[in-house]
Amino acid sequence: MLDEIIGAHPAIKRFRRQLPLIANSSTPLLFIGETGVGKTFLATHVHAAGPMGNVPLESLNCANLSERDQRVGLFGGEPPVLTTWRRGILELKTTVILKHLDCASAFIQDIVANSLMTSTVYRPSSSKQIPLSAKVIFTFRSPIPELELKKRLSPKLLHLLNPLKRIHIPSLRKRREDIPLLTRHHALKCFHKYDTLGDVSIRGIDRNGSMDSDLLDLLKSQHWEENIRELQAFLRTLVLLPFKEELLEREKLELAMMMMMIEAGQEFSLPSRLARAERSLVERAVKKLNRHKVKVAQLLGISHRAFTRKMGL
Repeated sequence: MLDEIIGAHPAIKRFRRQLPLIANSSTPLLFIGETGVGKTFLATHVHAAGPMGNVPLESLNCANLSERDQRVGLFGGEPPVLTTWRRGILELKTTVILKHLDCASAFIQDIVANSLMTSTVYRPSSSKQIPLSAKVIFTFRSPIPELELKKRLSPKLLHLLNPLKRIHIPSLRKRREDIPLLTRHHALKCFHKYDTLGDVSIRGIDRNGSMDSDLLDLLKSQHWEENIRELQAFLRTLVLLPFKEELLEREKLELAMMMMMIEAGQEFSLPSRLARAERSLVERAVKKLNRHKVKVAQLLGISHRAFTRKMGL
C-alpha cells in the first residue's frame, strides 16, 4: 500500500513514516493543500491502514452541495423533514472525509463542531442522541490561518480544528522532482488497466515507463494548476486505446467533434453536444457506484433531484 504513495519530497516521505500512527488514531485529522494535490487519495490510505479499513469510506464535499444536501448528508433526517428515515454519514462507523467545510454555513460548521466535541449526532427535527462513530478527516485548500483571516470558519469550528494534527501537501510546482516518478507510476497503471492484448500505447512513454526527454522536459516546465489531477488527465490524453474502446468513450468523441467543427468554422449546438457528453459522464458515474443515486449525485456535485432529472428517472 505504501508503494502507491509516490514521491521523494520530504512531506511525502514524512507522511509515509507517520501513516501507521495516524491511521490507528481516532482523533480527527486535517489535510491541507491545493486542488488536485492528493488530499483525498492520502486520506483514503489513512482509512485503509486503520482498524476500519474493511468498511467502505464515506465523504462529503461541501463545495459542491447545497446547504440542504450538506445538512442531510452530514446529519441525516427523518419525517417530517424527509419523506423517509436516512442516516447521516457521521453516524456511520467508518472514516468520513469532510471536504471544504469552510464552504458550509457557520450554522452547519457549528453543528459539526458540537458533534465532534460531544461525540453525539442529532438528526434535524429530532431530539434523539445518536453516538458519533466516525473518524473524521477534514480537507481544506487553504491553510487554517488564512481561512481564519478571511472569516471562512466559525469560532466554534476553529476552536475544534486548532489543536488537530495538520498534514500539508505541497503543490506539484514545489515538488517537481516527483514529476518523473508520478508520470512513470500513472503510465504503468494505464498499461495495466487497458492493455490486455498489447494493443495500447502511450505517446512518449514505453511499456517500462521510460519517457522521451522532450516529454519529460515539457512536464517539468508546466504550471499544473490542478496539480497531480491535471498531470494524470494529460497523461490520459496520451493513451491510445484499441479501436472499440475509443468508440465507447462517447464524451471524448463529442469533445473531439466540437473542437473539429470550431476549427472548420462549422456551426453546431453547444448545449446539445454538451448534453450528450454529460449524459455519457453521468452513466460512467452510475456504473462506477453501482447505481447508488445519492452517492452518484454527491460525486457529480449535483442534487439528487437534478440527478434524477438528467437520467430521466
